Amino acid sequence: YATTQASAVRRQADIGERAASLGRLIFEMGNSSHLLTREWWISLWREGHDDTYWQRIAEDAWAKEFGGKVGVHLDPAIPIADLQSLQQGLRSTKEFVDRNVAHLDARSIATRKEPPTPTPPDAPTRRGADLTLNQVHDAIDLTGGLFRKYGNLITAASWGDLTPALQHDWEAVFRIPWIDED
Repeated sequence: YATTQASAVRRQADIGERAASLGRLIFEMGNSSHLLTREWWISLWREGHDDTYWQRIAEDAWAKEFGGKVGVHLDPAIPIADLQSLQQGLRSTKEFVDRNVAHLDARSIATRKEPPTPTPPDAPTRRGADLTLNQVHDAIDLTGGLFRKYGNLITAASWGDLTPALQHDWEAVFRIPWIDED
């Protein structure tokens, strides 16, 4: 679990030209902030809403989340700070994956004992690693929060939660007999 989740969020901090990541999106928004205007973003809220209530909500949200000191377009300081936060917040996750998953690094071979079973949330995720499950969860939460923020900037939509919700009655299998007694 820790390895797959750490690998998944590690990629999101990559800002290389070939990267298709949240970090790259934030980087490009910071460099093109003058194109993301208050007028454009508020117009996204008008689609399907001719209500002054939604207009006020949009204006307040722009001022709080995106306008910063500039106001008329995305304040470039906001994506710059968010990108720094993303890269700093994922630093230990990236180092773990680089040393233990993506590449075999001599620094990952250590004489530490395996974590006890069951693994407590703050135990190392692998021998020789300095990454805990709590750090992986923090990296996931940070990435999710920034995804919601910049997804909202692009679409004027919001996500209350990024955790998948079961869409079916998963308990039905326990209520319906599946083996005939014949």
